[in-house]
Amino acid sequence: MAGVVAIVAWAFVLYGAPIPRLSEELYLPLARHTGNGSYLAGDWTLRGPFNEHWVFDHGVGWLANALPLPVFGWLGRVAAWSVLAGLLITLGRRLGASLPATVAGIGLWLWANQSFVGAEWMFGTFEAKTVGYCFLVGALVCAVDRRVGWAFVLLGATVSLHPGVGIWASTGVGVSLLALRETRAAALRWTGIGVLVAMPGIVGALSAAQLSSASLVRFVVLEAIPQHADPFFGGARLAGLQVIVRASTLVAMFLANWWWMRRAPLRFPHRVVFGVQAVTMIACLLGVIARLTHWWSFLLFAPFRVGPLLVLLVFFLNLARQVSAFRAVDGTRSWWARPSWRLAGIGVLLATFVTSPIVAGPRMIE
Repeated sequence: MAGVVAIVAWAFVLYGAPIPRLSEELYLPLARHTGNGSYLAGDWTLRGPFNEHWVFDHGVGWLANALPLPVFGWLGRVAAWSVLAGLLITLGRRLGASLPATVAGIGLWLWANQSFVGAEWMFGTFEAKTVGYCFLVGALVCAVDRRVGWAFVLLGATVSLHPGVGIWASTGVGVSLLALRETRAAALRWTGIGVLVAMPGIVGALSAAQLSSASLVRFVVLEAIPQHADPFFGGARLAGLQVIVRASTLVAMFLANWWWMRRAPLRFPHRVVFGVQAVTMIACLLGVIARLTHWWSFLLFAPFRVGPLLVLLVFFLNLARQVSAFRAVDGTRSWWARPSWRLAGIGVLLATFVTSPIVAGPRMIE
C-alpha cells in the first residue's frame, strides 16, 4: 500500500494539473454527453461518432452526468492511477525487483515522461485509455504468471476500451504467448475468446478509420494527432535533434532490456515481456516505413503508442533491479566508486535530459 501511495503521489506532483488536462477537455465532456444527450447538444465537436470509445463512454456516462466534471475527473484519476500503480508494482516484482527498487524504477519512468516517442502516457489524465492500460498491465501480470486465459480476456477488454492501445498491445502479448512453448497450447485455446471480447473495440476502430479521402487521412496524421501518429513530430526548435536523441536512446534501452532478459534469474517473465516489446517495436519500425512511404492509413492506427512506453517502463524497472543487486556487492568503497551509484546516476541522467526542452525539435521532414 505504501508503494501505491508513493507512486500515485509522485504522479500527482508531475501530472496532477487541474481538470481538464490535455485530452480530458474532449473526453470528459464526451462521456457526460453520452450519458445525457442534452448536454452540449449543439456543440459540433461532440458530433463525431467516437465509436472507438463506445464501451468507456457508455460505461461511465451515467456517472459523468451525475457528478460535476472536475469531481468525475479527479475521482477517475485517483481510482485508475491507484489501480495502475498496484499492477505496475506487481509486474515489477514478477520481474525480480524488490519493492523499493520497483517503486524507484516506476518513479524514474514517470520522471522520464513515460515515453520518448509517440507522446503516450498511462498516468496523466482520466479517459478511456487510462482504464485500458489498467487492463493491459493486468494482462501482462497474468501472462507472466501463465494465467493465459485471463490474459487474453483482459487483452480483449483493453481493445474494447481503447483500440489504439489494445490492438498493438494485444498483438504483442498474443504473439509472445503463442511463440513461447510454455504457453502456446493455452494461447491457441484462448485466442478466440480474446478476439470475441475485443470485438466492440475492433468494430469501433474500423468505423473510426473510414475517413472520406486520403487527403483527410493525411491531415489527421500530420495535423490532428501528429504526437501519436507521426514519428517525425516534435517540439519547436533544434530541428531533428529531438527525434534523433530520443529514437537512439529508445533503441539503446531496448537492447539493454534484451541483455537483462538474457541474464535474468527469472527468465520466463522477462521472455514474455521482452517478446511484447519486440513485437510492438516492430510496429514502430513499420510506422517509420509508413511515414517515409506516405502510408497514412497505417499511421492512423498510431503504431508508436505502446512499444516505446513499455520499453522505457521495463528499462527503468530493470535498472532499479540491477542497482539493488549492485548494492549488495558495493562494499566499503567511496560512493562515487560504487557500481550501484554509477548505474543509478545513469538512470537519473537518462530520465532527466532525454525529454528536456533543450532537445525539442519539430518534424524532421514534411
